[in-house]
Amino acid sequence: MSVDPRITAATAAARERARLRDAILVERQRTRTQIVLAPPVQPRIRTHQSLPTAPAPAPTPATDEQLASLLDTLLVPILAGVAQARAAYGDRRITLPEAAALGVTVMTIVSAAVHALPVIESTNARALVLLVYGVLWDRYVMPLLPAYLRPFAGRVKGRIIELLETLYRAVVNRRVAQPL
Repeated sequence: MSVDPRITAATAAARERARLRDAILVERQRTRTQIVLAPPVQPRIRTHQSLPTAPAPAPTPATDEQLASLLDTLLVPILAGVAQARAAYGDRRITLPEAAALGVTVMTIVSAAVHALPVIESTNARALVLLVYGVLWDRYVMPLLPAYLRPFAGRVKGRIIELLETLYRAVVNRRVAQPL
């Protein structure tokens, strides 16, 4: 009796997400990256003016279990996007400009997925994007590089991060400067 190929594919995808999640958690511990989760939004209830209202809960650092749960949610759309981006290159070795383009695409996919989460804000979103991106770069872009380009992969990864942060700041500053 053979196993349905859809079940085999789903199991393989779940295994890959678990390996990637574990690699991200290990990288987080190695780099001591702190991710702070925003407190859940509580509905405002009008009370009598003389009654004190409870203070809003403070943001709390994410535990490994909370981050693992968050990554389980994040990795499904991220890996689907990365698979599509990698499919464009096939299994061949890529050039340095192609690696940069693939890196920008992966960074964009990760950034969009992280910023869609309401529990991650500002610098914490940046830290999570960089953490996930670093592991994805090492796992999905590095193997496609020819051997002679691998010594430059770290520099390319760092440069992509710098350029995208500069672009992001320019877009945000332009939005802030323009009146609505």
